Amino acid sequence: MKTERSNQAARRIPVHIKNVTFCFQPDQVTHLECAGCLCTVYFANGKKHSVTKTLKSFEALLSGHGFLRVHHNAIVNIHHIEKISRNGKYIVELSDGKQIVVSRRKAKELREFLGY
Repeated sequence: MKTERSNQAARRIPVHIKNVTFCFQPDQVTHLECAGCLCTVYFANGKKHSVTKTLKSFEALLSGHGFLRVHHNAIVNIHHIEKISRNGKYIVELSDGKQIVVSRRKAKELREFLGY
């Protein structure tokens, strides 16, 4: 029981928003978008939280949890990718309906990550 609880705690990611620390499981997150040092974390239940943190720091936190940086301002959870379109550029559509453009430099990495 203790081991199961510590494994669940290890999978939770802490995020500090103002005076409060929220802990979330990575699989609850569909994607993150950033503008400068303000990142918005989008959840599968439709909620979102804005955090003063760089995308690079989130990239490190979420490493090994199925997240991939697809653009200089976006990270997606590959488990929430519903489809990938290509009409001159790659666009991923997520389970929440959000469409995110994949940069040319990251398109190859996305294909390799997904194995096609």
